[in-house]
Amino acid sequence: MTSQTLLGRLEPFAHLTESQLGLLASAVEKRDLPAGTMILKEGDSTEEAFVVAGGRVRIQRQTPYGAYALAVLGAGELFGETAFVDRHGRSGDAVAESATELLVLRPAALGILMEKDQRFAIAMYWAFWKSLARKLRRTNDLLAQFLSQGGPAPVPSSSGTSSGKTA
Repeated sequence: MTSQTLLGRLEPFAHLTESQLGLLASAVEKRDLPAGTMILKEGDSTEEAFVVAGGRVRIQRQTPYGAYALAVLGAGELFGETAFVDRHGRSGDAVAESATELLVLRPAALGILMEKDQRFAIAMYWAFWKSLARKLRRTNDLLAQFLSQGGPAPVPSSSGTSSGKTA
């Protein structure tokens, strides 16, 4: 399956036209990772955004009590888009929980395409905004649960259900 076909099947990019999917595919690199691979480290200054094409990725933050899993992402979910948008260091770690296939959105290539085509740029920022809004809602739910129970909330899986696991 080509990157363009795969991207077109993923929810974050469902609103892109065939032409825009072609542009996006030209800025994407496929990467297969074994379970346990550290994809991102909190504080890194990298700017790539990632799409989980297959497998599962755990997003976690270091706390005084060790690593705390914030989410487990599955196929079709974006991560790393915050650093692409704001150009600041990574706000957490990302670890492949299982054998994982990623689509890496290369920032230099994607930035050039977005500068050349405003409609494409808007479509990409729309995908990032939807992903970030979904994550903000999950975080609000976790915080509300934490505050109401006086302890850590279970980690939501990519389907929005709780897995009950922490890292």
